[in-house]
Amino acid sequence: MKSKIFIIAISVFFIGCSDKKKVQPSNVTNSSETVTIDGGVDSSNNGGSGGGNAATYNNSYGGLDGSSGGLKSIYFEFGQYSISSDMQERIAQNSNIIKTKSKIKIEGNCDEFGTDEYNFALGLKRAKVIKDDLMAKGVDENKIVMISLGESTPLCRETTDECYAKNRRVDFHIIN
Repeated sequence: MKSKIFIIAISVFFIGCSDKKKVQPSNVTNSSETVTIDGGVDSSNNGGSGGGNAATYNNSYGGLDGSSGGLKSIYFEFGQYSISSDMQERIAQNSNIIKTKSKIKIEGNCDEFGTDEYNFALGLKRAKVIKDDLMAKGVDENKIVMISLGESTPLCRETTDECYAKNRRVDFHIIN
């Protein structure tokens, strides 16, 4: 009997100490560890799923962008790491700048949905797909440092679909 009370007390303590508030965009449901989009994933990347397409939120809010040195962030759909067609020109422009630099850092970022592990893995997949695309465009692999920041560096903290979309990105920073 004492062990059951102890387990219940510990459970209540950990549940009560949780300070991370999880909110969800209007068209997203989160069931345990699986994140799904109502109506399925829009593989055409023409909008609809996850609060709008990636291009909708590119620098449209006061020039908000996580990249530096003239480079522009690349945005992704909810739960996705494939590059949408509307981001191709932006990657091409970035690759031209990167070719003139000695080294850059690519940072994969996510919105706050899903576990920390899921978001770090998704951020890494996003960074990797960008790295591969840059290498296909002639950027030397030795110039690229790649990391995942998961959900730890949001550009926007509002509880809106538009805000969540700004956090699903890969940022670029010139190292030297």
